[in-house]
Amino acid sequence: MSNTPATTYSPAPSIEPAPSTARLTSTATKPSPRRAHASWAHTMRLFRRFVRTRASLLSTIFTPMLMIVFQWALFGDLIAKVQGLEKIDLLPLCLMLILGSQWLYIPANSAEIVRERQSGIVARVSTSTSGIRPLIAGEWLFSFLRTILASIPALVASFVFGMRIHTCSAALWLVVAVIGGSIFTATLVLALGFGAASPDATMIVTPLFMVALFLSAGFVPATAFVSGLQWFARNNPVTHVIEAEIALNGGALANNLSLTDATSAMTMSGIWFIGVMVVAGLLAVFATTRHSRNTA
Repeated sequence: MSNTPATTYSPAPSIEPAPSTARLTSTATKPSPRRAHASWAHTMRLFRRFVRTRASLLSTIFTPMLMIVFQWALFGDLIAKVQGLEKIDLLPLCLMLILGSQWLYIPANSAEIVRERQSGIVARVSTSTSGIRPLIAGEWLFSFLRTILASIPALVASFVFGMRIHTCSAALWLVVAVIGGSIFTATLVLALGFGAASPDATMIVTPLFMVALFLSAGFVPATAFVSGLQWFARNNPVTHVIEAEIALNGGALANNLSLTDATSAMTMSGIWFIGVMVVAGLLAVFATTRHSRNTA
């Protein structure tokens, strides 16, 4: 008999199958709660700075209100005469100045982003584990909420000085206009904030918005402009939003201006909104993507 020990056999170790590519892809593309928390943290950081800066806080609350009060006091009788009414209907002026108060903060918010870029905050955040996307989302959300906040004092002042909304559809359209204006404002803030080379460069859009506001049906009806400006005033997107609001609200002003059907004005408002959002969105995507590449 041989003294050689019998060979023992151990079972081969089990090899677990590697996770599928589809599972990895779905896990990678799944929204991260950490990123959502980081976005909200950036928003709250901006709000804390906003509250600590008294000039920014007071201008957001009181500037829209004072705009309504001064326009009502200085031009109320003149506007009422052009409207064909004994007492001014503040609804067109209110809606115009709400959009104006929102657009007023585009250069200010954009300039703050430029200053953060220049100080190195954005570059440091982009190298963190969460990346730059939460910061971009936080900047957008802060601008959106600030413009919503700026719209409330203008509405309150308008109601105090006699503005009345007679229909639910007019109230709903007013809310849609406020939210739509805030979405556009926040998107353009990103485009300018991440695209401008200096804080002063963000002021480039101010003259364009001034023209769009004051050559609209906010102060006087579009038909009251001189013949050379009537075409622009009639086709101004701000005019379409205001005329839709007047038609939906009804009343003496709608009858005097023969605005009984809001369908056309609402349709043109939607077309304009989609158009400007596409432009602002593409600019924002280009600016943020380019900055992300440069800081990677």
